[in-house]
Amino acid sequence: MDTKFSVAVHALVMLSETKDKLTSEAIAASAGTNASYIRKIISLLKKADLLDRVPGSFDYQLSKPKNEMTLLDIYQAVNPKIHIDIHQNANPECPVGGHIKAVLAPITARAEEAMADQLAKTTLEAVIDDIRASYLAAHPDAHI
Repeated sequence: MDTKFSVAVHALVMLSETKDKLTSEAIAASAGTNASYIRKIISLLKKADLLDRVPGSFDYQLSKPKNEMTLLDIYQAVNPKIHIDIHQNANPECPVGGHIKAVLAPITARAEEAMADQLAKTTLEAVIDDIRASYLAAHPDAHI
């Protein structure tokens, strides 16, 4: 699994919670990646209708409320589907190679379904609340 999902969540949290103008460079600095990668992620989020341009500016806003946007929405915006690949060229004459796909396929299908179910149960707002709680636990004197 690549980092598109976690970086997309990171960007959406920042865009949702920051009142200041955010650039792709600022988001990239926070996420520990480069600005072109952020622009790619933002493009995918726009294409999935999770982000809109703020009228009259180059800023972005969430296209639906954060308490309605699920992690599954975000995951599917940056990944075509939840899928665990099984290698295709196993030797069919081998006792393992001849049976590995048939054994792993139902296991990975259940894992994919469980992942989708868990992501669908969690909203962007819940992630924001958890980040806030984690920050305040680490910085008890802070006010955010």
